[in-house]
Amino acid sequence: MEKKSQITVFIIVGIIMLGLAGGIFFLTKYTATKDLETEIPSQLPIASISSFTQSCIERIAKEAVAQNGVQGGYFEPPPEYVEVANLKIPYFYDGKNDATPPSRTLQKELAKNVQRNLNNCLQDFSFIKDQGYTVETGPIQSDIIFGDSIFFDFTFPVTISAETTSKTIDTFSTRVNVNIPKIIDTYEQIIEQQKIKPNFVMVSYLNDLALEKEVRIELNYIDGDSVLYTIIDQDSLIDEHPYQFTFAIKYDWTKEGK
Repeated sequence: MEKKSQITVFIIVGIIMLGLAGGIFFLTKYTATKDLETEIPSQLPIASISSFTQSCIERIAKEAVAQNGVQGGYFEPPPEYVEVANLKIPYFYDGKNDATPPSRTLQKELAKNVQRNLNNCLQDFSFIKDQGYTVETGPIQSDIIFGDSIFFDFTFPVTISAETTSKTIDTFSTRVNVNIPKIIDTYEQIIEQQKIKPNFVMVSYLNDLALEKEVRIELNYIDGDSVLYTIIDQDSLIDEHPYQFTFAIKYDWTKEGK
C-alpha cells in the first residue's frame, strides 16, 4: 500500500508540475505577443512626424534668414570680410571693387544654412526611432523665392517604416516675412552712390534714402578704416523683431572727401 500511495503522490505532483510548466509557457508566449503588439502600433505616426518636420523647417528657416542677414546675406563668408563679435561681415565695397551679392547668391547662402542646420532640430528623429520605427531621410533640396516675403519650398524625403509597412512624405514649405528685394535695392543704391566719392560717408544721402525706402540705416565705425552699415526694416519682422542686414565698406581716410 505504501508503494501505491507514493506512486499516486508522484503522479499528482507530476501533473501539477506539467500544468505549471504549461501555464508558464502560455503566459510567456502571451506576454511576448502582447509586447510585440504594443511596441509598434499598426498605424504609422505620419501626422506626428510631418508636423514635427514642418515645425523644424519653420524654425530653421527663420533662424537662417536672421543669421545670414547680420552677415551680409552670407552663411559662408566671401574672402573679404571683417570679423566683429564672432560675426563675419563681408565688404561690399573697398574703394575700388564692388562686391555686392546678387539675389541668387543670397538664395544659395540661405539654402546652405538650412541644409547644414536642419538636422540639429530633427535630432535624427530619435523620438520616433525610440518607439521602434525606422526613419530614413534623403537629401534636402530647396527652392527659395524672394518677394514681399521669402518663400521656401523644400523637397525632403522622409520615410517611416515598421515591419512591412512604410510611408514617405517629401514636400514642405514655409514663409518668412522679410522683404529681401527692398534690402537689395537699398544696399545697391548705397554702393552705387559710394562709388562717386569712395572715401566719403554720405550721411545726408543715407538719410534721404532711408526715408524713401522706409528703413533705418545705422553706421558703426570700426577697425580704423571700416564702417558697418546696418539696414533695419521695421516692416519685416521675425518673431516680432525687425529684420537687420549688415555689410561693411572700407575707406581710405587719408583721401577723405575724394
